[in-house]
Amino acid sequence: MTSPTSAALPAKLHGSITPLSPTTAWRWARCRRLYLLKNLLQLPAVDPGSWNEEGLRIHAILHQLHRDASCRDAHAVDDMVASYSLGDDDRIRGFIARHRTRCPDDADYDGGEVPLARFHREPPPLFTASATIDALWIHDGVLDARDYKTGAATITDLSHDVRARTQAWLLSRRAQAKGLRLRLRYEFLGPEADEDPPHWEPDAEELLAIEEELRTTAEQMRAERDFVGVADATICNWCEYKSICSDAVVREKPAS
Repeated sequence: MTSPTSAALPAKLHGSITPLSPTTAWRWARCRRLYLLKNLLQLPAVDPGSWNEEGLRIHAILHQLHRDASCRDAHAVDDMVASYSLGDDDRIRGFIARHRTRCPDDADYDGGEVPLARFHREPPPLFTASATIDALWIHDGVLDARDYKTGAATITDLSHDVRARTQAWLLSRRAQAKGLRLRLRYEFLGPEADEDPPHWEPDAEELLAIEEELRTTAEQMRAERDFVGVADATICNWCEYKSICSDAVVREKPAS
């Protein structure tokens, strides 16, 4: 099968303003071919993984609990689990229970599923960053942003994670407008997860560095023409385009 990048791709694939998100920046850092197929060409998944219905339910349940009641309200939890579950009530309650140990006390809920966007003009190139933040809390002079993760913990330092760095840059303007310090935390709520990584409070110098990193990323995206695949089995094995990627290196599953 001919690779979609057998010839250099034209610049017109990119619009005048480069869109960035935590996931887009992560894909770009992970594999140029993945970014091409998913973000630029917007191809449907060829090798889709299992749909994360469970993760979507957990996010929806926690948002509604915090908006309408409390994750510490046993009756509200029971009602919410009953309305969302598919016969796995105990497992869903486990996610909520693990969140409850992380949920801040005496905090004001500043919103869930909060859409954020921020535009960068100078120096060029132009780019717009956007993200949806799972939950925001205000307490002790802090805007406490949470990102719920329903899988295994794979991150040890948020300050080194491109997704967290993009979120922090987006959140910083909201925190500044409210006169609050910014704190970002990932909550790993899956039963197989270990401890969460430490929360992160980026300072002004870090936020300036992040903006320059995002600007450089947008610049590199616009200059890219070859989109070579990463050719790493630890990444390719999970890729939803491995069957059509000429650079894919897939580790065979052991025979049963």
